[in-house]
This record gives sequence, structure tokens and C-alpha cells, in this order.
Amino acid sequence: MPPALSAKADYEGELAVVIGTRVAGGRDDVSAEEARAAIAGYAVMNDFSQRDWQYRTQQWLQGKNLDASSGFGPWLTLADEYDPVEAGAVLRTWVNGELRQEHSTADLVFPPVELVRYIGNFASLEPGDVIVTGTPEGVGAGSDRFLADGDVVRIEVDGLGAVESTIRM
Repeated sequence: MPPALSAKADYEGELAVVIGTRVAGGRDDVSAEEARAAIAGYAVMNDFSQRDWQYRTQQWLQGKNLDASSGFGPWLTLADEYDPVEAGAVLRTWVNGELRQEHSTADLVFPPVELVRYIGNFASLEPGDVIVTGTPEGVGAGSDRFLADGDVVRIEVDGLGAVESTIRM
């Protein structure tokens, strides 16, 4: 991470939804069945954020798109093999071994099927597109505990595996 972007480096443990079949956008009639069928599977995501840059404007783009910053994986778990929301899988985030986030995916504000249906109102979804579903409480911005050089962030979702990143500035 470039030093100029590192003042408020933060993590966001999230469930990632990977699209497998096209959902034509620009319509308000995406059914729950179509949305469910469009989901290829799930993975773990660290939606890495630079909070000082994120809040420079009302648009968050500049705080969410640093090259090679968001851990994703470790593999794709197929939707017909495991539904983490239905299973109530727990998402956990550790920073240097300290548990910072722990929350059930069953409590997502917007479940994956509803996200696909909503996004279909204004955009097409293509195979390989990734939707991150939002993060629970416990991010660094909520406690002014931001990341530093050498910190290790590990994010795990029951049944999906874990991603781990070492912060370098």
C-alpha cells in the first residue's frame, strides 16, 4: 500500500457471491428463482478500505479500489453444495490473532438472492461478477483501530474457508 493511502487502512470481512449465469439488467421483475439460479457460489472476501480516501467525497470509489488489496477466495464453493446463509455460517475476522468480527451470515441485511434481484433493476450481472454482501460491526473505523505495516488480517466463513493477508506499506 502506498504510504499516502495508508493513514486509515481498514478491513471488512464479507461474504462474496459469485454470479454463474447472466441476469439481464434494467428491469424490476427478477424473480427469486432466477436470482437463486444465477448464483454460482460463494467465497470469502476482505473488502479492504482506505477510510481517509473513502470519505473524501460522497462517492466511495477512491477508497475501495487500491490495486491488489482485497483478499478473495480461497476457492469457490458451489451454491448447490452449500448455502452459507441458509446454514447460518459465521463470519469471523482476526487482526494479529485478535477476534474483531463475528457474526452469522443468516443476519445479513440483504441476503444474496435479494441483492441479485435488486441489482437486476439497474445493471446486468455477468458470469464471474462478484457481489460483496456487506460487513458486520467490528471494522477498524468503528474503533479508530486501523491497520499498520505487518498486521495480519484473517477472514473466515464457516464452510467456505479463509483468506489471510499481511499488510505492507
